[in-house]
Order: sequence, then structure tokens, then C-alpha cells
Amino acid sequence: MANTIRIPFDQGAVMCDRDQLATAILLRMEHNGNQRAIRAALIEQHNINPSDATYLTVAARICAERGIEP
Repeated sequence: MANTIRIPFDQGAVMCDRDQLATAILLRMEHNGNQRAIRAALIEQHNINPSDATYLTVAARICAERGIEP
């Protein structure tokens, strides 16, 4: 778990892979924050399973809003 980061999420937290989260953050910039497009790109272009893609998309938004760097 050396390459993970804990992101506060809905009264708890979710553990995210730092590299995947960084990718989600870059996709967030590329897709102007469009969460559906970010999730789709994670699944289609980066072969991330749909459940993880959802968490990563939300975690990327949280990081952007709170200034958290992976």
C-alpha cells in the first residue's frame, strides 16, 4: 500500500492508487471537469474497472476542490 493515498469521501475515506488518481486528475483537466467523460476515459483508455473509475472520478474532484495532491 505504499503507492496509495487516503481521500476523505462521504463521511469516511477511500484509498486510491496515486498513479491512477493522478491520471484521473489529468483527465479532469482534459475534460473540463465532466465526470462522465472522465469515468469513460478511465474505463476505455486506461482499462480501469467501472467501480474503481467511479471512485477515482469523485476522488479527483475532491482533490481539485480541496487542493490535495496525489
